[in-house]
Amino acid sequence: MSIPTYKGIVENGVIKLEINVKLPEKTEVYVVVPEEKPKFDLAKMAAKMPKDYTPREEDFGEPVGKEAW
Repeated sequence: MSIPTYKGIVENGVIKLEINVKLPEKTEVYVVVPEEKPKFDLAKMAAKMPKDYTPREEDFGEPVGKEAW
């Protein structure tokens, strides 16, 4: 079963699709609302780091596939 997907926006409580789509009366539809991604503030995150933090090189072992370093 294929599921057509259309992008739209809500204006005054009405869903307006970006393209002119004609749906038959009584068509069952589902509305999926994406969650907003959290916005990170790098300065705030860095301020929470311990004052004595010293970055170090990490070792992930020998390559196990076709990756190149």
